[in-house]
Amino acid sequence: MSQSTPPAVELLWEKYSYDPFTGTLHKRKSGIPVRGFATSNKRAWCIHLTWDGNRMQTSYGRAIYAWHTGAWPVDQIDHINRNPRDNRIHNLRDVTNRENCQNRANFAHWLERAQAWQARIRIDGKLTYLGLHKTREEARQAYVEACKAHNLPVLPGACEVI
Repeated sequence: MSQSTPPAVELLWEKYSYDPFTGTLHKRKSGIPVRGFATSNKRAWCIHLTWDGNRMQTSYGRAIYAWHTGAWPVDQIDHINRNPRDNRIHNLRDVTNRENCQNRANFAHWLERAQAWQARIRIDGKLTYLGLHKTREEARQAYVEACKAHNLPVLPGACEVI
């Protein structure tokens, strides 16, 4: 039987221990590490939880966040360093979809044909063009100004460019 609501966090504490140095859950009875698996699109690292005849697939990071904080995350789990297999608690945070998108997206990128930096911002799911700029810092400033104009927070890492 499959269930979408997660089990009580107390069940996680009973069944698993957590190693903060490796970010790994271990089965309490055997001490064996809980191995995760990649989803079909390879963007998430998941585990199956079973209890009282119920089974649920959840992200490894969500389970660790719940185990560590004592409550299931309200929104999404963001891996600060962008590595879905790095589930050390200091790398996990409960964030909104917008905050999570800001951490994984580049808001300025180099356009070879124009020889300029293009700045952009996503507002309510729509990507908005903020112009071409000669320097990376000018593109970042255009993004920061757009955040202020729309009363949006400028999050750490949001203006990083590759």
